[in-house]
Amino acid sequence: MSGINHLYDIYNKKGKEFIDQLFNTFVTVNEKMDGSAFTFERDKETGKFKFYRRDQRNPITLVDRTLMKYYEKPIQYIESLPPHILEKIPRGWRFGLEYFSNNKPVEIMYDRIPKNHLILSYVHEYGDDGKIKKTIQDKEELDNWADLLGIDRAPIIFQGHLTDDQKSDILDFLRTPLEKLVERFKTQSFVRFIIGTLNPELKKSALNEDLDKEVEGIVFRFGDPKKETGDPILAKMVDPVFTQMAKDKSLKQKEEKPSDFLGLTVLDLMNFILEKGLDQFKVEGDTEDERYISFMSSVFSDFLDKYGEKYKGADFNEPEYLRRDEFRLNKDLIDDRKVLKYVNEDDSFESLFKLMLNSFRKIKSRSGGIITKGMMEQMNLLIRDIKDYIQKPRKGKLNEGFLSFLDFKKEISPEVEYLKEEDEETEADENPFYSFKEFITTLETIDNSPKKSNSSLTEEEEPNDLKKVNMLIGRFQPFHNGHLKMAKFLKEKNNLPSVVVVVYPGHNKSGKSPFEEETIRKYMDEVVSGEDEIQDYIIVQRGLIGSAIVKLLKMGYTPVLIGAGDDRTEDYTKQLEYVKKSEIGDQMKNLKVIETPRSTSATEVRQAIKDEDYQKFKKLVPPGVDKMYVGLKSSMEDKV
Repeated sequence: MSGINHLYDIYNKKGKEFIDQLFNTFVTVNEKMDGSAFTFERDKETGKFKFYRRDQRNPITLVDRTLMKYYEKPIQYIESLPPHILEKIPRGWRFGLEYFSNNKPVEIMYDRIPKNHLILSYVHEYGDDGKIKKTIQDKEELDNWADLLGIDRAPIIFQGHLTDDQKSDILDFLRTPLEKLVERFKTQSFVRFIIGTLNPELKKSALNEDLDKEVEGIVFRFGDPKKETGDPILAKMVDPVFTQMAKDKSLKQKEEKPSDFLGLTVLDLMNFILEKGLDQFKVEGDTEDERYISFMSSVFSDFLDKYGEKYKGADFNEPEYLRRDEFRLNKDLIDDRKVLKYVNEDDSFESLFKLMLNSFRKIKSRSGGIITKGMMEQMNLLIRDIKDYIQKPRKGKLNEGFLSFLDFKKEISPEVEYLKEEDEETEADENPFYSFKEFITTLETIDNSPKKSNSSLTEEEEPNDLKKVNMLIGRFQPFHNGHLKMAKFLKEKNNLPSVVVVVYPGHNKSGKSPFEEETIRKYMDEVVSGEDEIQDYIIVQRGLIGSAIVKLLKMGYTPVLIGAGDDRTEDYTKQLEYVKKSEIGDQMKNLKVIETPRSTSATEVRQAIKDEDYQKFKKLVPPGVDKMYVGLKSSMEDKV
């Protein structure tokens, strides 16, 4: 119902003349229920059931069902319908229902729960092109389907043509300013007004025993259900008091700023997965849903083996309703005994597992909180890597370290059922790390416990014994004079050389990394031996500051400054904030990110190689790299 316009807004935008024409057409008026959208259909090919919630494009997956038990009751009810009823349900027809887990599913308290917790709303017949061919809205026909399915009938209040008195009463409502309507219906029953106007014979609403108890509103469907007259016009009238409450609630949600706990936890998980390597986690199962759950279960168990004490007892500050049984993890669908042991041991572990399952299954389209756009890109790349690994586990290379998210979206299209991309609807309605706004909300808390020192360092590797350096991070395909200029700029600040962190995922999907690791090592060895400003280099698969720093510490270096171009300064600063809250935070408290000047681009250098312009190439790169011209040219030709 979220896409249906308010009749009040239609009147104010299109005017009385448009409404008059609308009111002269056949109309079906339903009570707008405050339940949860639930839809099912039989697949045209297999005859098996597919279930949907509000999103009508993506079926409820095994991952969704594992995250919470909420929809198990209606799913099991529909799947257990007897054969003589199943054979009467046509393939390719979609039945729209409202599900009530209890008598207060969202905001409104009802007097009763519908039969088998379900109310029939509509029935769509789909054509071979995947588009709606016909919608059943005739009351008699809908009643027959509801009775066959053993659920409550559609809450139709009125069906036919409006009388002049009915039109007049509704128009008076539409002409009244919202503020006055709110005041009016604080003391007068909106339900009595609207049902009394449309069907005076009704003495109760669909699930309440009288007309003094609230309903969310009503929905108009203009168009004769028995005639093919094109797409119907849908509009809703909502209790003005309810509307005002929704506006206030929405404003409050926009004003509330999420804490960094969610982002910090996700970054912890990202670094853990990348440091250990995808191929170190087990993957089992026949379907991709099963394999994804298996993979995340392996990550979860290994993560808690190492960091269990950090997260044990953590207050994830979940809303009260999420603690109800129907919103808890569906442990019946979890086969991993170690996972079950952990989630049964501590409620915070259950919250963490739900967060993990949900965070790495959907391509993100919005950054937020501690997760900057740059980190969001890194997260999306990891999500894609997980997807690829689950399809076919293998040791190997990860996606391009700095592939932009726009290029990434153009280059790939998620193919697995569990992996989806946020669309415009979810982008507008959902937290960037969750896929079901209605039931899972942002986990807003932060771990304020004292940070431990880095236990992996030996006594000889204590911070005071580490060599101070600056840090440059990038693709360096190849290393050129612009990079050298950045290192010189940093050295002028503190008289320290730089360690170059080369991000090399192992392939060249973006076209920006044509040189193989062996070639990179050759020209970086030349740079290190020939330039005083460059102390050393390392090669990493991901452009994550935290992972790079840990590797530098293990090599005996401690960074003082991180040089970044203007396009990555903000991203690295946010990542550094995360690092300072991690276990190595005390060692990195004085580490800073500074913007360095930019001149020359690797694209320009590669173009000179492509154009076979050695003289230009020689001017753009340091001595040592220039003598590798033939090898670099050969590498680029091989890639082409």
